[in-house]
Amino acid sequence: MFFGVGHGRGSAGGERAGVHRGLPRRAPDAARVVLGLSAREYVWVKVSGHYRSPTGQAEAILAALLERGAGRRLVFGSDWPHTRCEQHTCANILDWTRAQVGPDLLHGMLTTAPGALFGWCTSTLATPTV
Repeated sequence: MFFGVGHGRGSAGGERAGVHRGLPRRAPDAARVVLGLSAREYVWVKVSGHYRSPTGQAEAILAALLERGAGRRLVFGSDWPHTRCEQHTCANILDWTRAQVGPDLLHGMLTTAPGALFGWCTSTLATPTV
């Protein structure tokens, strides 16, 4: 199962179901539901759209996901530049994510985590220079 936390629509390939919990203001139970499911090995979470959440909420949810051991099942996502919030550049979004999780986990969110989710061979993925 693949949950998108933030904005856009959740999606996943193969046999995995895609579910989007919605914008935090429109789906106040989203954090509780995703955090509750995050301990399950088949649940993956897309990290995106932090700027659409109330101040501090995205940081708190991401920290809670990490505390629950979901780090290797986090994937980075962005609808940039089609976010309706174009002042948030892709570089800004990557910088925010790196500040929250560190460069090593961000690398995993961009490479090995999506590779594992979609069943790609990840042994040849290069280290990004972001």
